[in-house]
Amino acid sequence: MDMFAAIRVRGSVDVTPDIKRTLELLRLDRVNHMVLVGEGQRGMLSKVQFYITFGEIDAESFITKTIYKLLHSISHSLVITGSVECGLDKNSLAELIFPSIPAIIIYCSNVQEQTGGMVTLFENNIYPWIDKTIEKVNSCIYDPVCMDYKSSCHACLQLSEFSCVHFNYDLGRDVLIGKTTNTQKLIGFWSREFQNILNE
Repeated sequence: MDMFAAIRVRGSVDVTPDIKRTLELLRLDRVNHMVLVGEGQRGMLSKVQFYITFGEIDAESFITKTIYKLLHSISHSLVITGSVECGLDKNSLAELIFPSIPAIIIYCSNVQEQTGGMVTLFENNIYPWIDKTIEKVNSCIYDPVCMDYKSSCHACLQLSEFSCVHFNYDLGRDVLIGKTTNTQKLIGFWSREFQNILNE
């Protein structure tokens, strides 16, 4: 299946309602935002061609972007629950993401803070931390709107600009817990269905 990367390059001034609606359907709601779309949306891309730039991407790039989204989503969910568990403000925790390894690093970015809580959390309570993270990521107070739109919002996965290396782009609970739409089913990394596939 052909995939296209589409990036919005123009703002909303003098945009007709029809073009605006098409951009919303493509989830290109702001300038410099990128989405991946399939061959089925090629007509929509052509319709808004004066507001975006787009091109076909190869399978390897798609896999790298998907792995990055998964790691980024895991990182944010661990930072949010980890800050509660270790007593540090979530804005004092930051992340580094290495999609080629794949790995993440969560660290205390504020030199004034004591990092003993993070060390203790990692050494003694890593399994309860992960279990609480998986439990928390299963819902958002804005569901079903959050899950249907971008699968992430300020109430569930997004962090401040100080903590997030990628400015809250490429995030989604859909890659963690799964999502079913009219056209596709995504199996989440932390879903029971994925665990059953691994155990087969």
